Amino acid sequence: MVGLAINYTLLVPVYLNWVVRFLADTEMGLCAVERVHHYASLPAEEDDDHHDEGEDDEDEDDDQRKSKSHPGFADDVESAQRYRRRPSQISFKSWRSGQVASGLPPGWPLEGQVEFRNVTLRHNPSRPIVLSGLNFVIRPGEKVGICGRTGSGKSTLALALLRVVRATRGSVLIDGTDLRHVPLHILRASTSLIPQDSQLFCGTVRFNCDPLGQATEHQVWRALEAVQLKDLVSALPAGLGKIHYL
Repeated sequence: MVGLAINYTLLVPVYLNWVVRFLADTEMGLCAVERVHHYASLPAEEDDDHHDEGEDDEDEDDDQRKSKSHPGFADDVESAQRYRRRPSQISFKSWRSGQVASGLPPGWPLEGQVEFRNVTLRHNPSRPIVLSGLNFVIRPGEKVGICGRTGSGKSTLALALLRVVRATRGSVLIDGTDLRHVPLHILRASTSLIPQDSQLFCGTVRFNCDPLGQATEHQVWRALEAVQLKDLVSALPAGLGKIHYL
């Protein structure tokens, strides 16, 4: 009996280890549900509904024409249509009409001068101020490095340019235009942000390089060559048609 008791006692740490592991997995699953609930309950951005059904029909016609004129684009049409209603992905026609309606000059931004005027912002009203009274100008063509400790607001500057985070006070300007007066879909279609962590969406390599199908195959290959990925993609069995699954 003593030996049997000792044997079962030695198994207790093993069972405790499994209990802790299951609790950790359960907590991770609940965090995922909480995150989905959080994003589902976020208020819609100011002009998420700019894309109407008429534009969808026109875009589908454009897709059919491009599938005939650009080899390889036909494989991406189905993938692109799944993301059609996302506000960050709009047709060139919709972007151009919105630009004219907002009074922006054709081709805005023309030079790319960025100016922060007495900018103060926080991520939400219940959080402390992240940046306070910030003033600087980045002239066209300048390359500026911003240094600071973790949490000092470096990434927040980029979010302010895309109006993901709104300034509590002050103004952010590009080429002298206050970004508060620029329609959100035009602002995000006219600016580019390269994040620290790269992301691949479900679809082909070409779709990840050109989600809207606005570039020719030659332009896509030139872009891949510029970032030193041409040889890697060329070695894939399907090339630009290689499908990436999430």
